[in-house]
Amino acid sequence: MAEVRYAAARGAPAAAGKTRLDLRGDQLTAETRAADGTLLIRVTARVGYTGTEAHNGHHRYLTRSDGELIVTDYPYVAEPVSPFEVESVEFPAREHPVHALRPANPLHVCWGFYSPRVSFAYPARPNVPDEVADLHQVPARRARSGLPSGS
Repeated sequence: MAEVRYAAARGAPAAAGKTRLDLRGDQLTAETRAADGTLLIRVTARVGYTGTEAHNGHHRYLTRSDGELIVTDYPYVAEPVSPFEVESVEFPAREHPVHALRPANPLHVCWGFYSPRVSFAYPARPNVPDEVADLHQVPARRARSGLPSGS
């Protein structure tokens, strides 16, 4: 899977899997499963509608690869919904390594958003092997279309 190779080349712990979003009324459920179907993460949130605001910023990811600290910024532009309230975050697979990332109990959410229309960029990283450097390049016609890069 290209995305897993891309992330691994940049030091991010990544494995094949899928995330599914289910929106019913104002209840959003996001489930992330491992490639074998094991449920790893389930998040439920109360969401509203996209307003007239656009937000932008970046997500900063820190990881360590071969003893090197890697800091990568992923810029984004989003039209978030309002309201947005996380109701629960579950990590049900106790035997899976991702279980160590579970949040505090009681849940304390510092920040987050849901946006049906969001774009983000995979930044380049120096010294990445050529075979993975071009894994997620967005064609110019797609970049100018206003559609998500994966569409």
